[in-house]
Amino acid sequence: MGEGAAPSRLSHRLTPAVKAWGVFLLGIAAVSVVIHSAWVLELFGVQFLTLNQVSTALVLFVSAPLTVLVAMQGWNLARLKGVSVSPGELRLNEILGECAVRCCDIEGVRTNRWLSVNLLPTPAPVVTITLKKPCRFGRKVRFLARGTKIGWVNDVHPDVILLRRMAEAAGRDGAGESDVAASDQEVPQV
Repeated sequence: MGEGAAPSRLSHRLTPAVKAWGVFLLGIAAVSVVIHSAWVLELFGVQFLTLNQVSTALVLFVSAPLTVLVAMQGWNLARLKGVSVSPGELRLNEILGECAVRCCDIEGVRTNRWLSVNLLPTPAPVVTITLKKPCRFGRKVRFLARGTKIGWVNDVHPDVILLRRMAEAAGRDGAGESDVAASDQEVPQV
């Protein structure tokens, strides 16, 4: 990547669709909470449905944890951002806007294996970038990394390596623009 080069996208091309799926899951969880409220009231004698108290308690026991899991997954997916890299900075974008973060403001980068999206053609991990100071999107920014066909499961994802090297180079240089191109060539491309 040279000076003035176009930003290179790090986030998966299906990030908008995955975000939409997360919003859909949040909607399902909201409807489920309304239904659960009716069932809880039914346990206390207010009749909405024709279930007896034993079957209502059984349905609540099974479906309430599933509702919590659906809501958590929806929340995590709906907060994903688009990320691209240009020399010395990250470009973070969302439907409502975009912001630039200097590489020297990156505190840490890690892969969240529990949040990875395995329904895509190639499994895509969710990567969390922790910033030293908050940006428009907060202090922690999550994005869906590009899926890879290489076996990174026991290793670190190539995009995480790239971001860590960019942050280290920015920390050494102050502005962080000189070693970025060299470190970009050392990382296996996806």
